[in-house]
Amino acid sequence: MKETTNPERLLSRRWKVTLRTVQNWIKKGEAVGAAPPFDAEDPADLIEWYRDVFGKAPKGDVEARAKELRIEAGLEAVQEVTIDLGPIEVIQKALERVGMSLSYARIVEEEERAAALYWQLRKDGASTVEARRIWKEASEMKRAAQKGEDAVLVARELLREWVLKEWEPMERERRKMISGEVLGRQAREALRETSTEKEWERVWDRELEKVLAGK
Repeated sequence: MKETTNPERLLSRRWKVTLRTVQNWIKKGEAVGAAPPFDAEDPADLIEWYRDVFGKAPKGDVEARAKELRIEAGLEAVQEVTIDLGPIEVIQKALERVGMSLSYARIVEEEERAAALYWQLRKDGASTVEARRIWKEASEMKRAAQKGEDAVLVARELLREWVLKEWEPMERERRKMISGEVLGRQAREALRETSTEKEWERVWDRELEKVLAGK
């Protein structure tokens, strides 16, 4: 039970590093008079502390973990896909419907500008303390906007626009491709050559899969 509640062991699990690594960080902090900011609201603070006291960046795994923790805390957006023009138009229309187009756009722009400044200063080896503070404030503004009633309206409008602009056209195209007019004609010859029910099913599934895969 003591192992489970040991603060250092809990920190090693949180940061996905060895217990010895956590203990080394603590000893280094004691030596320089600057304890590791394990309790900081922004996990990136520990990365900056590491750079300051060790004079170099931590291992990539540690920085990656800091990014994961920032995402979990809502301090950093998850970027999974590249947004093309279609979705951007959907978002723009949704924001305009709830009167948030300009205000929210400015919040997003401010956060992006703050993030760009932070990463540029970090790349240049300059102090990032002030830039991190500005980025943090901008991120908090965006999160506050996302939690408001307007966010619910935006989500509803986004869904509506997505259905109209993205899902319905895709569904119409899919139905057309699996219709008798298209799929039936394409599979007709292959189906005629089958001699058993199982073979017929196999050929049909194959032809259907080809259509759905766009082949």
